[in-house]
Amino acid sequence: MRGPKAYIHLDHLVNNYHLVKNKVGQKRLVCVVKANAYGHGALECARTLYAAGCDYFAVFTVNEALDLRKGGINTEILVFNRLDENNLDLAVRRNLTLNISHIDDLNILFKYKKKTGNCPPLHLKIDTGMTRLGISAGEADTVLHKLALNRDINCLGIYSHLATADEGDLTFAYRQTEIFENIKNKALEFGLKFKYYHLSNSGAVLNLDQSNYNLVRVGMLLYGAFPSLEVERVMPFKPVME
Repeated sequence: MRGPKAYIHLDHLVNNYHLVKNKVGQKRLVCVVKANAYGHGALECARTLYAAGCDYFAVFTVNEALDLRKGGINTEILVFNRLDENNLDLAVRRNLTLNISHIDDLNILFKYKKKTGNCPPLHLKIDTGMTRLGISAGEADTVLHKLALNRDINCLGIYSHLATADEGDLTFAYRQTEIFENIKNKALEFGLKFKYYHLSNSGAVLNLDQSNYNLVRVGMLLYGAFPSLEVERVMPFKPVME
């Protein structure tokens, strides 16, 4: 018996990448290829996106990042999941950017830096209302103060994730943006200036201004899937999977 087949149209992936790129202008895109590129084949998609111009990828686990490295993807890779002290050596060796998403992560990093003299590149995730992973707004001052006292910790970026940017009512997304902007300003008061600032997802790409940020994360739109029924479907995204 012949079973079903899934066809992956990599030319559609390239089309969608350029649509997003044109929408956000000069912003650097972080193309999300977690969960095997949403079932489309992470390595094949990453290679195609790299050839199209993408130089930053995001995954959920360290193992996903290592699969990209083994496949020849040598650009920056951000790992979204909770920091694991057992992966620090590996992250340093393979130049993987890890995620500070809990106040206890700092003690792990301080201990590792003191012991080895090394520190992987890092991004600080703030929970502004998604309630999934991230430093709470109430803990932000404490974390920023500790980072300011430990400048040898290689924290390159600060970001958050929007919960409702793909909905018709953007009130909560605007509230999350306000919280994030306040924390950005607080970081400057501590003398912290990050290389990267990002607050986006596919819904935000379509609905929200990205002018205050220099990285734009995009996932579902790359694969031709609109994030909800409430976003306008005026841009000609093509489904990558048939």
